[in-house]
Amino acid sequence: MKTNGPQLRIDKKAARGGPFVSLAASALFSLGQALLLAPVFPSVPLPRFAGFLICFCAAAGFVLLLRSPVKKRVFPAVVALLTLFLLIFYKPLTGGLALLADDLTDRLAALTGRILTGPSAADGGNALAAAAVLLPLSGLLYAWAGVRMRPWILFPLFAVFSLGTVCGFLPGQTGILCLFAGVLLLLIHKNGTPFSVGLKAAVPAAVLLCAFGLLIAFGGRLPFSAQPLRTKVKDAFHAAAYHRGEYAMPEGKLSDLGEAAFSDAPALEISLSAPQKNYFRGFIGETYTGTGWAALPSAETAEARDLFYWLHNDGFYADGILAAASDALGKTADETLNVTLRGACARYAYLPYAAVPDRTDGAGYVGDVKQSPPAKESVYAYFPGGYTEWYALRTKLTGEPAAERTRVYLADEKAYRDYAAAEYLDLPEQTEETFSLVFTEKTPGSIAEIKEAILDAVDAYLFYDENAVVLNGENDFISYVLQQHTGGYSVHYATAAALMFRYFGVPARYVEGYFISAEAAGKLQAGEAFTLTERDAHAWAEYYLDGVGWLPFECTPGYTDAEDLLAKSPVGENVYVSDALQRQTENEAQDQPQKLEPPQNTRTVDARRLTWLLLLLPFVMLLIALRSRLRVARRRRKLRSMAAKEAIPAIYGRITSLCLKGASPENELLMRAKQWNEEALFSTHTLTAEQLAGMHRLYAQTLACGKNTWSPLKKLRYYWIEGLY
Repeated sequence: MKTNGPQLRIDKKAARGGPFVSLAASALFSLGQALLLAPVFPSVPLPRFAGFLICFCAAAGFVLLLRSPVKKRVFPAVVALLTLFLLIFYKPLTGGLALLADDLTDRLAALTGRILTGPSAADGGNALAAAAVLLPLSGLLYAWAGVRMRPWILFPLFAVFSLGTVCGFLPGQTGILCLFAGVLLLLIHKNGTPFSVGLKAAVPAAVLLCAFGLLIAFGGRLPFSAQPLRTKVKDAFHAAAYHRGEYAMPEGKLSDLGEAAFSDAPALEISLSAPQKNYFRGFIGETYTGTGWAALPSAETAEARDLFYWLHNDGFYADGILAAASDALGKTADETLNVTLRGACARYAYLPYAAVPDRTDGAGYVGDVKQSPPAKESVYAYFPGGYTEWYALRTKLTGEPAAERTRVYLADEKAYRDYAAAEYLDLPEQTEETFSLVFTEKTPGSIAEIKEAILDAVDAYLFYDENAVVLNGENDFISYVLQQHTGGYSVHYATAAALMFRYFGVPARYVEGYFISAEAAGKLQAGEAFTLTERDAHAWAEYYLDGVGWLPFECTPGYTDAEDLLAKSPVGENVYVSDALQRQTENEAQDQPQKLEPPQNTRTVDARRLTWLLLLLPFVMLLIALRSRLRVARRRRKLRSMAAKEAIPAIYGRITSLCLKGASPENELLMRAKQWNEEALFSTHTLTAEQLAGMHRLYAQTLACGKNTWSPLKKLRYYWIEGLY
């Protein structure tokens, strides 16, 4: 027989789920939203639990209203209240929404490294007022999905939350797990099955709760964290988007570095109006992790976005400081350079030193190396010259009467120099310890002395070998190389030099790109096209020279020449002392080995195996809890089978155990319990059922006193582990 319409509607609206299911799902949704969004909106002065309570209380109210006889008036009332609220608090609300938009742009800047601007917040804007509207509205949405048993209503919102979590925009995994636990709860009870119907509903509910508990407890340490996936996707996208041919350099990846992959594959086609020795910068490594070089974290560079915004507005860029210094002295970049990509990684703009960067993105980027990919063919203006001219720039800048543009440049350079000193001196502890064993002689102070010390060190600990393989795994790359006295090529030498500069207190970076020697450049005619191949791929170090910015430093055998070492040191050169050297000076009294020993074989723990061991911990705790409750159940069954004369002393023993754990009942209660215990043990009286019931009441009162005294952790321990009650 076909079911009629009204019965079907009643089944959908009334028989589905229930208020408990709707409230439980709304609680999970509200909790997940609070965990995800609270860190993203710091302008809202609400802790996470307050945001959760506002959203859940609104959802709970809507659940009750939507299941009441006045449900048809709920939405008109909400619209009317919202309209009235907007009319009364229009200015604080709109300004508050602008503040929330600013929070979003700040978060995006921290993730992407771009300077993003949101709508300007009007005076009187109140982010709390905006949150007071948005949180109840989200609670209404959660309540509607729970009462109607339609989780698909939340799909657009949850899709945004999921994408934000995978991309790293929303922090953590626990919040998204709460959201999906709520959706699963609705799906389990979609046909109106309450918890109490039996095994069919109890099993999926129990599985859901157990999985949810485990994921909440270990969400940040699971093997399927989103971070490895993001890294793999990022690397795959980079290779697909920018690699058009062979690439000889490792792009900063130093874990288990193999032999050099030099080849005759074409990389760049260049033509210079004034041919000379040149480095063409590609990948720049700013942070040394021990197993590779990477860019500074976007969250860290975003803290300096105001600095870079004004530097870029003045036309000051880190890859064009030499050009800006020459321009500040009134010089003109008369020479030109044409660069055509043939097979090199298309992610980088291969700019020579003293080139004028072609910036079409304004002040949009934060930091040093964030830049748009170049066109296939690019033309740059540049100032010809080498170390002698670059070193002379500083003297001219400080010695001549300062014009307005010179003063602007010097102020910008000073601001950027302070930033470089803060960001480009970090060293891992193991690297620092290794260098303290390498440099045991007098500490150099000037740039010239530091260069000499670095050249002596790499000459003593390295030899050139393009077939060198470094099987360092997750160990510190440069410590492994120096301790094993292995051979290496430009990647090894450049890494060592950059880190040694940092050890002596000089800001330094690691660079990969292409190199044209003075000999090769001397054979070219002005404007003649010349192809650089992957055999010309090279790595070198950069150090920061006050006043003129980043300069290349060469220590790879076969690439060094006397020009750098013979260049005169600038007048008023700084004396560099790093924190690492200060710590070494403080520890000079301790005995230090005079030479590096080969690294010992150390056993490493597989992180995934450790994670699964940690996941077993809840099951171990569950077994302990089950054992405890089984003991209590056996004790109660045995007590029920005893006569009053035997049961009363047993109950008195439980009262004594509670008192030893801190329960403090009234003395009159204890005296009465003691009297009945002695009567049961030492008299020949027959004890009555009323006395046994009274002993049970004394036990219950003692237990209540203990629960009022114990902390939550003690309650859990006494109940689930020790089986005290």
